[in-house]
Amino acid sequence: MIEILSKRRGPWYRLRRPVVLARVDAETLEGANLAGARLSGALLRGAVLNRAKLTDASLEEADLWGAKLTSVSLQGAQLRGADLSGAILVTANLNDARLDECNLWGANLAGARLQNASLAGADLSGARLAPANLTRANLNGARLTNAYLVGTRLEGATLRGAILAHADLSGASLSGVNLDYANLHEARLAEADLLGASLRNALLAGAVAPDANLEEANLLGVVARQANLSRANLRGATLVNADLTAAVLTGADLRAADLHEARLQKADLREADLTGAQVPDAKLDDVDARGMRAAKGVLTGASLCRADLAGADLRGADLRGANLWGAQLRRADLRGANLLGAILAEHQRAEAITDENTQWPLAVGANGGGSPAQSEKSAPKVFREHKATIVDVAVSPDGSLALSGDVSGEVILWDPRQLRPIHHFVVPSEVRGISMAQRDGLAVVVATGRTTAGDLRIWNVQTLSEVSRLSLDQSPQHVVLSPSGDWAVISGPNELRAWQLIEQKSGWRFPLPGERLHQLKLTDDGRTITCISPSRLLTLDSESGTERTSVVFSNGPVIAAALSADGRWVATVGEDSTARLWSIPWQGEPKSTLTLKQPPRSLTLSPDGNLLAYAAADHRVRILHTSNGEDAGVYELPSLSGRHIEFMPDGRSLLVAGEDRCVRLLSTEY
Repeated sequence: MIEILSKRRGPWYRLRRPVVLARVDAETLEGANLAGARLSGALLRGAVLNRAKLTDASLEEADLWGAKLTSVSLQGAQLRGADLSGAILVTANLNDARLDECNLWGANLAGARLQNASLAGADLSGARLAPANLTRANLNGARLTNAYLVGTRLEGATLRGAILAHADLSGASLSGVNLDYANLHEARLAEADLLGASLRNALLAGAVAPDANLEEANLLGVVARQANLSRANLRGATLVNADLTAAVLTGADLRAADLHEARLQKADLREADLTGAQVPDAKLDDVDARGMRAAKGVLTGASLCRADLAGADLRGADLRGANLWGAQLRRADLRGANLLGAILAEHQRAEAITDENTQWPLAVGANGGGSPAQSEKSAPKVFREHKATIVDVAVSPDGSLALSGDVSGEVILWDPRQLRPIHHFVVPSEVRGISMAQRDGLAVVVATGRTTAGDLRIWNVQTLSEVSRLSLDQSPQHVVLSPSGDWAVISGPNELRAWQLIEQKSGWRFPLPGERLHQLKLTDDGRTITCISPSRLLTLDSESGTERTSVVFSNGPVIAAALSADGRWVATVGEDSTARLWSIPWQGEPKSTLTLKQPPRSLTLSPDGNLLAYAAADHRVRILHTSNGEDAGVYELPSLSGRHIEFMPDGRSLLVAGEDRCVRLLSTEY
């Protein structure tokens, strides 16, 4: 007769005898029939239960440490919280078993059947699961560090948030598996089948996965720094915003893969196949891409600085706006490629294989790339942190900080010198306007509201904290913040209104019936507000809101306008694409008249009024001298750029932002 006792658990069991849970009329438990037995909390440490029948048994929190369970039948059994560390479960039947939070540390499950089993939160560290069958098993949050899963079947299993660091999954079948947010740091996945698997935001840094099959896999946001994916099949995979820095992708198949904004700096892409891949705005600086095939690939706005593209096949590739500064293009095939707006030097063009269908930037010079010829110092810099169309950009008076907002409500504080994000703010909905004060790092943002017509947020960008907020009863269009940061003026559909930010109350109002402003500007001393509508120029006293000047444009409606930072100059553009430069106070006649080649989408004046820059529908930014209208420079940009354009406070560079979700810094020095 064998008695199965309960564990002594907790201080309240200290003075009690273990409870007898079951009596088996046999000398051994091998082959015993315990189907349906209620053995929760049973003390079976080191028990020999080989070939026993425990189908549908209840073994929750049972102590089975080191138990011998070879070929045991635990189908449908309840083992939640049980201790099976070091247990031998070779060829055991655990189909449909519940092993949630179970301790299987170092257990031997070779050949075990675990179809549809639930192992959520279980500890399988160091366990041997090869070649177990875990088809459709639930391993969410399970710990499988150093687990041995070579050749294991995991089709359709869920391992969301599971820890598989240093695990060996070589040759494992993982098709359709869910590994979102899983930790696969330095895991071994050689020849593993991950067809259609989901690995969103998973950690694969240092993973070894040569010849793995990741076709149609979802790797959005995955971190795979220094991972070995040589010869891996990533055809049609989603790698949007993936971090593949210094990854080995030699001979990998990335045909039709989506690599939007992926980071591949210093990656090894030799002989990789990116035919038809989508790689816009990706970072491929310093990559080794010798012999890479990317015919008809989309690399618009991608950064390929110093990339080695010798012998690469880029026929018909879309490289508009790409930065190829310092890239090696020896024998690179660029026939039929589109390089409009790309940055490269004349000697690079001479190295490549081209034909009459290759489209080059407007000008490519020996001193640098882009249009016109620029030095490396003046090559455009790109800030790429936004995920939606950028609406407005404000720069601090000293040019050390920039604040940009988009239609999704994200506002990013960043360093325009290093293109480094500092902090992310969020407003309820679409940003309409941004302004920064000269004092104490204050900034104000207005956005369309959800429960009101609009919202006004005041932040301190030095402490990265919110100072206050207001609900607006008008839909905001533009905003200016006083130098002291005490008040702001907001333009709405039919009026200008001042807001006292400290007292959080409305101030003066000025009616603007039916007028939508092109520009709203405050002079550096904070005394005068200048606004320009399609029909007139208006200046107001900022303290009282009383009108100082009102000038009706005699040359017809104005379609675009710009004011210099010091408030002394204003540029207007009429329907005939003629720009006129006026001085303030108003003199009645323009200082100069300039003919623009295209109607402007956006317009800006340099701080001293000497340069006029505008973005047009042909995706070009042109810079003109206001004194004589001569060209000071032309830049080609990717499509959908140029919604917002503004000179930096020092006048030496230009900010351009728009629908392509990027802010570009273009030099004005030639």
